[in-house]
Amino acid sequence: MTNWYVLQTKPRRENDVCRLFKQGGFEAFCPFIKDIFYRSATAHFRTAPLFPSYLFVHTDFAEDRNFHLVKYTRGVNKIICFENRPIPISDEVIKTLRSRANDQGILERANIFNRGDKIRVRKGMLKELIGIIEKPIPAEGRVRVLLKLINYEMRVKLHWTEVEKLKVA
Repeated sequence: MTNWYVLQTKPRRENDVCRLFKQGGFEAFCPFIKDIFYRSATAHFRTAPLFPSYLFVHTDFAEDRNFHLVKYTRGVNKIICFENRPIPISDEVIKTLRSRANDQGILERANIFNRGDKIRVRKGMLKELIGIIEKPIPAEGRVRVLLKLINYEMRVKLHWTEVEKLKVA
């Protein structure tokens, strides 16, 4: 019976192993997430594995041939086991991850801002100003913020990386 299993790969080899499995006729899934990192106060985006050094493979380990092929594929470190038996993963886990991923298999960041949340601008001309989220993040990743400046309300659109949520005391 075919099930999903978790494999540990050698560091930063998830893509290579996934490609090798697909070439060999196995169904493999390695979810990625859009990651943000800062270099000199500038936000940069990259895609990174959701589970670094791990991926999922769909196969039947009852067949010795499949077990051998998976275990000895270049880049595979080990099959995740319990008491020397591979642990099957629920199909629902994979379905949930796939449903949240886009066509390229990249999971988009969940909406971290809601209408009415208080925020602080992190950089730019409006740095350190306090505002309120007017609209949640649309597809292009911009938030609409309402800033109150000396009895004047100003609406601005900022990228979600330029603002931070204030903690409610």
